Amino acid sequence: MVLTGGKTTGDTLVRRRVASGVISSARYLKDTADCRWHCHESIHLTYVFSGSGRSEAKGAGDPKSPDEVCWYRAGEMHRWIPQTSVCRSINVEFADQFANEATTRLSDIENALSKRQDSKFLMLKIQSEMALDDAVTEASLTTLLQELAYPSIQDHSTQQPDWVAIIEQMLKDEWNAQPRLDRLAHAAGVHPVTISRSFRRHFSCTLGEYVRKQKIERSLPLLQHTNLSLSQIAQECGFADQSHFSRCFRQLTGFTPGRYRRL
Repeated sequence: MVLTGGKTTGDTLVRRRVASGVISSARYLKDTADCRWHCHESIHLTYVFSGSGRSEAKGAGDPKSPDEVCWYRAGEMHRWIPQTSVCRSINVEFADQFANEATTRLSDIENALSKRQDSKFLMLKIQSEMALDDAVTEASLTTLLQELAYPSIQDHSTQQPDWVAIIEQMLKDEWNAQPRLDRLAHAAGVHPVTISRSFRRHFSCTLGEYVRKQKIERSLPLLQHTNLSLSQIAQECGFADQSHFSRCFRQLTGFTPGRYRRL
């Protein structure tokens, strides 16, 4: 089954066409879900931000995690099987012109999306903007799509120095520790100035922003799948207090934690 025009196998709640493609918000009901194998006629991204399920894809490449932004090639067969009563997703299907331009570098884009920590946050911002639906929504959505795709190509298309991977792993392993530039530099075998000057170029954000993104990412399943209070989640994820957590969450996703929990 080939889906066209930004359609999905779920119930489409909102669909918007912009210059770069088609964006849709969809709902999947476990009891009536259409779990048939299908594909899209252009490059397709989807992020299930509420509920959970199993993502299956046919073809080469590593299995796609349903907890991340899934990327499918044009014509790549896949299906979504809900495991909770209701699932909701935000979906992006890029326009043919973009797909034609990007296909030759598809491996670069996929590699970037798999490493880019803020791809799910950009998708959540797209969902938030879709819900606003005001006079500036179309321009904002177009900007977010460009940010989602093009910087990924530029930031990761060249060979990265070895110290980048070392620092990235340290920050992930010690996500709740206070990052110290001198310690990172010593472990990576470079001068602290090298990290200071080059961090944004390799990670698309500052060191502080990178650490906060990891903490916010850890909060997403706690908001969706637990009854912990916002203050408890803030403490669990290493924020100073609930107010700090809420500010960072809204800045990254466009939602307040409470609104995200109610999705």
